[in-house]
Amino acid sequence: MLFGSGVAMALLAYPAYLVMQQGTIVLAVLGIVVLAVLFAGHTGVIHTALMELFPASVRTTSYSIGYNIGLAIFGGAGPLIVTALIASTGDPGIPAYYVILAALATAGCAFFLSETRNSGVDA
Repeated sequence: MLFGSGVAMALLAYPAYLVMQQGTIVLAVLGIVVLAVLFAGHTGVIHTALMELFPASVRTTSYSIGYNIGLAIFGGAGPLIVTALIASTGDPGIPAYYVILAALATAGCAFFLSETRNSGVDA
């Protein structure tokens, strides 16, 4: 699911941003809905996948440190980076490129995750 949503987001982010920039509320909402549905595939499983990477004795601490550092770098600095890139390049598609880059990174990492469906997760 995580790999599939990453690939789908990478493929559809730019077209969704183009649709949102057409100047009508209907198309803007349509683009947002497409991105939200694709992102739901990510948010529905990412926290479980990240938690299962660590042994139970350090699971919460390890997960929270990694998650919050990543969020601070890519989420917190995202608007600043995107705004600066739009100002310097004049390309309004920069937010889509940022989403595509993050989606490809997610899909790439998810590809190498091992399946844990039938294995017990230590408590």
